Amino acid sequence: MKLLQSKKSTLGNGKRQSPSMKQARLLFTAGLVAVLISAALALGVRDYHRQPKEEMANPVARTASLPFAAATPAPRRMASSTALAVQFAIYDVGIYPRAVQVKAGLVAISIEDYSGGTAGLMVVRVDGQTFTPMGAAVREGSQWRGKTVLELTAGTYEVYSVEQPNNRAKLVVNP
Repeated sequence: MKLLQSKKSTLGNGKRQSPSMKQARLLFTAGLVAVLISAALALGVRDYHRQPKEEMANPVARTASLPFAAATPAPRRMASSTALAVQFAIYDVGIYPRAVQVKAGLVAISIEDYSGGTAGLMVVRVDGQTFTPMGAAVREGSQWRGKTVLELTAGTYEVYSVEQPNNRAKLVVNP
């Protein structure tokens, strides 16, 4: 009999809790958790949409002040074709991978900036001693990732960081 009495739930003052009181406490705890999760989600969505509208609508206009913007033609985008994906990681000490080979056609170039704030990567075609700008993969707002889609023909290209032009990688496009 004492064993049964010790398992019954009691309040701090020694009085027994009724089943409805247990349900009320459980319901209150579940409601509190739901409110906290909703608040965290709402704050996350608000911060995500905090970018200025003109930046979100036209990221190319934002890059007009960059030093390579005047020489960079607008990338051609074709939604009907599939693009080969290449991803570069930008570090303070260099760009990785150092060399990539792809087939000619649409190439989707993605960047991840681990250097702490580069504007993006410049893509130039190398023909002997001439360098022809093909486009740029720029970061979008405060994001640390960026991308662009370029149509590249067979040849050798160099990819370099805008702020650190000595950090270079080679992009070889095969026919």
